[in-house]
Amino acid sequence: MFRFRWDPPILAVLAEKPFRFRALHAQLVAHVGEHVDDNALTRSLQRLTRSGLVQADSQQSGNRQINTYRLSDKGRVRLVAYEAMVTVYAHINLSPDECDGRCSVHRERDGEHGTRLTDGMYVHNCR
Repeated sequence: MFRFRWDPPILAVLAEKPFRFRALHAQLVAHVGEHVDDNALTRSLQRLTRSGLVQADSQQSGNRQINTYRLSDKGRVRLVAYEAMVTVYAHINLSPDECDGRCSVHRERDGEHGTRLTDGMYVHNCR
């Protein structure tokens, strides 16, 4: 779904509100908790814009063109799908003890614990 490291966090940050480059950079660093290279952010924004996941609204300020980046409708759909995948992945890695039986997947039946393939996607199986 995503081949590049910074694409999902950029989409997550832009889901909050539109940002100019420097503000997006600062918010992204706060979101991921580590340094984000300007070149990596620029390449990701260009790639996400070309693919239609992010829209860049341009304003002219003297000789400079200033972009404000925002998440497109297509980007919102992709972000929802990504978040669902992350939730499933995190859930797969939980043990029944960590879940405390709060979810239907972890309600113990006969104590068997593992994963199974359902409709092309691996899901957690505690039966």
